[in-house]
Amino acid sequence: MGISDSGFWIPSCCRRGLSALAAAALVAAATAETEEDVSVVIVRAGKPMATIVVAANASEPVRNAVADLQSYIEKMSGAKLTVEHVAEGPGNRILVGRMAAVEKLIPDLDTYDLGDDGLVIRSFPKTLVLTGQSDGFTTPWTGASDCGTPNAVYGFLESLGCRWYMPGADGEVVPRKATIEVPGIDIVSKPDFLSRVVGGWAAARVSPEVERDFRVWAKRNRLGKNSYHEGHSLTGLLNPKEYFKRKPDCFALVDGKRQSGYAQICTSNPEAVDLVSRNLHQMVAGRPPQGWRSYPVGQNDSSLWCECEQCRALDGDTTFAYDEIDGARVVGTGPGAYRNIANRYLIFVNTVAERFEKSYPDCLITYYGYYCLPGFPEVKPRDNVLPVMTHFWDNERSRKMIDDWAEISKHLYYYGYVGYKFSLPKFGIVEDIRWCHGKKGVGMTFAEDEHSPLNMVTCYLIARAMWDVNVDAPAVLADFYEKYYSVAAAPMRLFFETFDEATRQATREWDIHASYPATLTPARVAECRDHLSAARTAADGQALITRRIEAMSSYWRVVELHVGAQQAIEAWRAGKSAATRQAVHRASNDLIEIVESLRGVCHYPQRIYRAEGWLREVDE
Repeated sequence: MGISDSGFWIPSCCRRGLSALAAAALVAAATAETEEDVSVVIVRAGKPMATIVVAANASEPVRNAVADLQSYIEKMSGAKLTVEHVAEGPGNRILVGRMAAVEKLIPDLDTYDLGDDGLVIRSFPKTLVLTGQSDGFTTPWTGASDCGTPNAVYGFLESLGCRWYMPGADGEVVPRKATIEVPGIDIVSKPDFLSRVVGGWAAARVSPEVERDFRVWAKRNRLGKNSYHEGHSLTGLLNPKEYFKRKPDCFALVDGKRQSGYAQICTSNPEAVDLVSRNLHQMVAGRPPQGWRSYPVGQNDSSLWCECEQCRALDGDTTFAYDEIDGARVVGTGPGAYRNIANRYLIFVNTVAERFEKSYPDCLITYYGYYCLPGFPEVKPRDNVLPVMTHFWDNERSRKMIDDWAEISKHLYYYGYVGYKFSLPKFGIVEDIRWCHGKKGVGMTFAEDEHSPLNMVTCYLIARAMWDVNVDAPAVLADFYEKYYSVAAAPMRLFFETFDEATRQATREWDIHASYPATLTPARVAECRDHLSAARTAADGQALITRRIEAMSSYWRVVELHVGAQQAIEAWRAGKSAATRQAVHRASNDLIEIVESLRGVCHYPQRIYRAEGWLREVDE
């Protein structure tokens, strides 16, 4: 997506369904020539000129979006718009969501190719419509889902200049506009990925407040899970506590003994297949009918596979070898040669999926296509199976694996990390997202394992790219520098670009690193520090801009101390002495101290584990 000269948010590719409107030109420009004036004045000179209209029985996601629409219009202009439930009335109207008045203005809305999250923003004489095909809903199991209309609200606010770069009040940008006039506008847009998740697991570990702010940030940036569930679910579907004593043969035979716990199950055992299928049906039957697109039959996070003759026969005779970097870690195992475990497990998943389809033809079965599953299947996934590609890296081996999966699968889901072990800029992630979409990607999840201000910049970029894979990443970042850091934009841009350049090669396998690359030299560290210092000077005491810079500076201090401790342990390994040992103690303890001091705002657990490991190493 991009920003037009008039300041309006315009998707780089607007999509419509096959309707009479499909041939119509999509216009989003203040200079549009129309037979009648379809511009809508919302606020003039700080006075409200429009009323927000929403159905009295609107869904919770729509009600929340309307509250934000009212709030941000007031933040921008000082004018608080009235919210009503009747479409007819004096003055201009902003119609939000599905209602009779919207159906009359857009009678063929349900024929549009919008999907669950697509949006329509369209102006008519004295009326602005913000809607989707779905108003969204919430369930105890899924939270908010199918948020077409809320996405229209946040897309419209974005067109007015609002940005939510980071969670919390300091992370948003709201322009001041005494007058808000919407010119002729007609936008129809849907996301390129049906499911777009940036998981706030690390944010949740900081505090409930930080987790709440993260969830709000995700909603306003039009991220949406839409309930494509994936996970390590075998233990839940065949619970060892319930079944192991009664039916031990349903569980993996390892080293001559049946194993429970994190070991896998005996996928060749017909009774095990029956139990998993039955328990899956019972689980699904207990869920609300809305909001579930897929259910996981994901293997446990373990390499303990059954060694019985029947299971081994399903593997076939082909073996697969993996080395440490290019293959083994991406498969979630150690280096070595392995049987074709992937074949036996897909046979099992296909069997469960075939039975599942009879009762739930519109739902999919997910599982991790290669994680803890050495090999490559000799059978194809059924069309109702959605293999999940985990730990997808930008290297030849990983991409070849995904190429092979794309050849045999109808669709793929991708699961990766942002901030795994520690944050790096990863601004090249947009290229990876675009590539995954081209390889039959229908959904993506990025796990956020370190919560930091730097990580949130990358998360924002990911959110943009998952909606529109053709997004202009440099333009998005330039918009961020200018709007978020204002007078300090130039030095902050140099900070990010320097850091990204110094670490970009490391991000090619970006979810395995626990150390900074050698390319982040002391000179580069000092250069980044100087850019931050220049930004403070440029901010000239402006409180909000200074706080934003200081938040990034606190994170950078963690980086500096981590690099220092890393250099200290390398010096000790090169020449063990009392002096180098003391240096490791000093540097590691400094790192632990600053990480502990930031626990209330950030989440850096791997830094502490790493520093404690260095201390143990020199003290042994």
